[in-house]
Amino acid sequence: MIEPYQHLHYPLKDTLAACWGDQVNIRYEIKDNIERVTFFKTAVQWKDEEIMLLEEIIQRNLGTFRLLLTYRAEQFREMIY
Repeated sequence: MIEPYQHLHYPLKDTLAACWGDQVNIRYEIKDNIERVTFFKTAVQWKDEEIMLLEEIIQRNLGTFRLLLTYRAEQFREMIY
């Protein structure tokens, strides 16, 4: 098991914690040389503005980092950076 955030930049970790606190669970894994981070928002559907904010935070903090980002609640989205 890989420790969550092991390869993520710490500003991203801190920013996510500040924005959502305990509302978001994060699972981290590597598969086929792609680092996959899955964000589960507990019991609440993602709002569009939250998704936009999350995308902006990740783009700003990861640069060329290769990341498969999955949003899961009642809706599902994937993005590769």
